[in-house]
Amino acid sequence: MKLKGIISNALKHAFADKKEGVKKVHLKKTSNKDYEMVVGNNGIGSASTEQKTGLSSKLIQIFTKQLEGVITELNTTGTVYKIVFPQLLST
Repeated sequence: MKLKGIISNALKHAFADKKEGVKKVHLKKTSNKDYEMVVGNNGIGSASTEQKTGLSSKLIQIFTKQLEGVITELNTTGTVYKIVFPQLLST
């Protein structure tokens, strides 16, 4: 549910002045115990520190903490976050 909120909020603000854009959500297993999720868009980005303390950023931080993960904002057009987290449930 949190991921849906993050994506919805990002789409709402990322393309305020644009009618088209690219949104991405990728999830892959990077090792026996880790996963990597990339969530982002090529919208207007979040240039200021003020914007990085907004609701979307807080949701991403909370989501990452719950996953016991590490978050990195990638240096690219728009806003793109990479979240690396351990496998939480045994298979």
